[in-house]
Order: sequence, then C-alpha cells, then structure tokens
Amino acid sequence: MRKNWAAPRPVYDETISSWLCRCAYNSECAPLVIADLNEISITMPKSETAETSHLPDVNFDFNTENALALKLVEYYNMPKRVLSGVFGSHGEPVLAPYSCTAYCPECMENDVKNYGLPAWRKNWCYVHAPICRFHRSLLLTTSDFQYTKAFSAYADQIPLEPDANKSNMLETAIRNRLAYRVQIWLSKLYTIIYYNSSTNSHCEIINCIEIILKRILRMPSPRFPGGLADNLFSPRYSRGLADYYTLNQLEDLGWVMSSPRLRMGALLVLGYLVGLFSKAEVEWLIFFFREKSAFYNLTHDKLVKFLFPANNHLEAYLTLLPFLKIAKSKAAIEFLTPFLKKVITNCNDKQGLPRKWHCIKKPVLFDSTLAWLVERGILSR
Repeated sequence: MRKNWAAPRPVYDETISSWLCRCAYNSECAPLVIADLNEISITMPKSETAETSHLPDVNFDFNTENALALKLVEYYNMPKRVLSGVFGSHGEPVLAPYSCTAYCPECMENDVKNYGLPAWRKNWCYVHAPICRFHRSLLLTTSDFQYTKAFSAYADQIPLEPDANKSNMLETAIRNRLAYRVQIWLSKLYTIIYYNSSTNSHCEIINCIEIILKRILRMPSPRFPGGLADNLFSPRYSRGLADYYTLNQLEDLGWVMSSPRLRMGALLVLGYLVGLFSKAEVEWLIFFFREKSAFYNLTHDKLVKFLFPANNHLEAYLTLLPFLKIAKSKAAIEFLTPFLKKVITNCNDKQGLPRKWHCIKKPVLFDSTLAWLVERGILSR
C-alpha cells in the first residue's frame, strides 16, 4: 500500500457508494474528484430471462467492482478482497437500488458531528431491516435514490412517516420494539448461514421465511390483491402496479420495493405467525391491527387463512408444496408444522383427494411431516 493514504476512513456499516462519495468530496483523496461520481448510477432492469426481467440489476450500494472502487484499489495497491469484506452484503437480501432510500436521521446527525459528512448504512438497504439498529426507530425515506441520497436526506430532514405525532409515541415505541425483535432474529439467522454454510436447517428455515415475507409484502395490482402488509399499512389511495404482472412477480417486487412501514408491518405479522411474541404482546398486536385495518379480530387461525388460502385440497397442495420441497431437516419441519397444519385444518374440501397429492415424493418429506399429512387424510402411505 502506498504511504500517503488519504482516503477517509469508512464509517461502521457504510455502503461503498457512500464511502466513494465521501472520498470524492475529500480534497486530500487524490484519486477521486467530484466529477467522477457520475460513474456511479443505477442501472435499470436488463436481465436475460423473462422470469427475472422485472427485477433490477446489482445494487450499486454493494458493487465493489465499480470503476471508482477499482481506481482506488489500483492507486493504493489494495487487495480487492478488502473492499468485498468491508462493503459486502454478507448474504442479507438487499432492496432494489431505487428503493434503498430509507435512513435514520439521528445516525446522520451523529455522522455530520463526527465525520463532517453524512454516511449511508448497509443495514438500511436490507429487506428485513426497517428499524434502526442503534436508535430503535422506524427509518424515514428520501426521494433521492442516487449517490447523493445521504446529502439529500440530511438536507431535507422531513419526516415522511406519521411517527412524529406525539399522541401515539407509546404505540410507536411498542410497535418498533416488537418489529426490531423479529429483525434481530432474522439478522442472526443470516449471520449463521453466512459464517457457517453447513447449517442446512438454518438455510431451509430462512428460505421458508422469505417465501412467507414475499407473500406478506405482495404488491397490489388490478388483477391481484396486495399482501397483508399492504392491507394493514398501505395508504388507501395506493393504486398498485400494472395488471400484466403475475402473482410471483408481484411478490418479488414487493420483496425488493416495499417501504420501511410495510416491511415493519411484515415483521410484526411474521413474528405473530411463528410465535416470537408473548400472550400479552399478541393481544396488543391484535388490537393494533384492528385499529389499522378492517380486521376486527385477527386470530392466529385467521392470519394463516389470509396468508395461505385453501378452499380445496388442490389449493392446499399448491400452498404446501414450496415449503415441503425446501424443508428436509427436522428443525425446519418442526418450525413449519404449527402453522402449516392450519392450512389443512382450514381446508373446506371434504371430497376425494386429487391425484396431484401423490406427486409429492416421500424422500422430500421428513417423517414428522408425512405423519401429520397422513393423520389428516391428505396423503396415504
């Protein structure tokens, strides 16, 4: 490495685009100037396959192979693995580039005091992290999604969420605390998977959780209703996406485009579904849902029925199949069994079983899953 290192030190959990921006604004950092920042831009979707053409390309907040980063690597003779180690996502699912607009104003205030310029955090770009890990507050949003978004957010400082109302401070604090508990639980799962790839059960659990979260965060369209998060927290004037999107595409887009408020609602629903809350917290949550939507009494059975509607055995089969294909370990099946059992219980079809049930190969199923499917007359040995 060259002796005269003059680039600013990265802030903890900072994105590479934010760091490069601060490098360009630092007059002592010789390799970069402000004009170079034009090379950092969002690329629109140009995927090769039709299944993923609706999704954006790699997020520039995590692209350690961009031209400016490589310029610094060459100038200071750094190994490339340093950038990927410091600025990589470490396996967490990332929002679309034009949806990475959520930030914590308190963190930015501290950045300006300590470093002179605001910095953008990687944690703000993760799908499962709508709550600030330091201040336990719901992230706000800015309209700027380019490399200048940290400066725009700090300059605006306009709360776009209704949390500034002091009359509901207690409700906001309880809601954020419950959502943050689920967020930390998911972060630990992703960390375990990243540092220990041999934990198949954790991989299976997190894959099943992502299926559930995509269903909760599904974007609305004229053809399909939105997910539960849209019903609970989306503005009533929200029109949704165009009608040519398929159901799977709406779930994929909701996964990478949802606002912090919708993602916070998805965490509350997920925590309720998988049993991360106490009885008193569940009672408060049911009351909270009733205040926010038309759900008068969203019991656990009603929640499962809303997320996994199954009016007949064929629909139940199609609902269960993605989970049964993924869950092969005992831990994953024990995690899924409590609420997937209710998909069978909620099924109103008392007629004969369709042949498709027998398409589920027994090796895919663990004994406990096969047992409760057989017990309820869904499969025969």
